Amino acid sequence: MTAWTDSTQHCRWILGLRKGILTPKRPFARCAVAIAENPTLAEAHNTLGKLLGRNGADSEEVLPEFEEAVRLRPDFAEAHNNLVLSSCRGAKQ
Repeated sequence: MTAWTDSTQHCRWILGLRKGILTPKRPFARCAVAIAENPTLAEAHNTLGKLLGRNGADSEEVLPEFEEAVRLRPDFAEAHNNLVLSSCRGAKQ
């Protein structure tokens, strides 16, 4: 599993939001927009990972967000914690 490293995927995701293909709740959309505008926001990746998980996404969707948050900010303890917890949950499935 690799984190989203190019803005193309983010832009496609945002395009899906704008076209109504994806219909997340407002905080979810705000995170996606923040990431599309500035992909280096570790906090936004971490929050998006949490929101994805809370909305039933599987580990293949959630883990890349936490991985990217940790890559961007190696000292981000919350993102490390979320990455480990999500990895454990994914292993149990």
